[in-house]
Amino acid sequence: MFPSIKYFGIIYILHLVFIFIIFFIYIIMSPEIWGPPIWTLFHTLVEKLHEDTYTIIAPQLFAHIKRISTNLPCPECSQHAASFLSKINFNGVKTKDDFKKMMFFFHNVVNYRKKKPMYNQILLNKYEKMNVIAVYNNFVSVYHTKGNMKLLAESFQRKLILKDFRKWLMNNISNFL
Repeated sequence: MFPSIKYFGIIYILHLVFIFIIFFIYIIMSPEIWGPPIWTLFHTLVEKLHEDTYTIIAPQLFAHIKRISTNLPCPECSQHAASFLSKINFNGVKTKDDFKKMMFFFHNVVNYRKKKPMYNQILLNKYEKMNVIAVYNNFVSVYHTKGNMKLLAESFQRKLILKDFRKWLMNNISNFL
């Protein structure tokens, strides 16, 4: 007896679902997709942070950067970020310029690990002209990426992080405009 056509239809649909999951995990969840908007957010906020409120806002911003970085759509990337950021004593980051240099160094540590070209410090100037709200919205669109079933807990955690970060940013937006 030949299996029914219905059986082949189910197999075909499962095959398509499998291909979509693989595509989603390896393409859409790729650091090449969500990485640049996250780096843009970090560099832009540090660049736009007003000097006169640095001592109050910078430690809060760093806490959000740590929280975002340790809950990325890629668990391995999150672990590497957590390892790097746990070694930072933010009390030693006294000025906005120190903060910019620390983030620049962090970015290049990631680039080195990923075998990408080192980020040029001259490129940091482009963040002066960025629109904070547009940068934030772009970040949200990629950070909100849902993972596979195994990553549902991380996806839920990112949702909470986005909620807290949005509230903090809206309460402190005047320090970046």
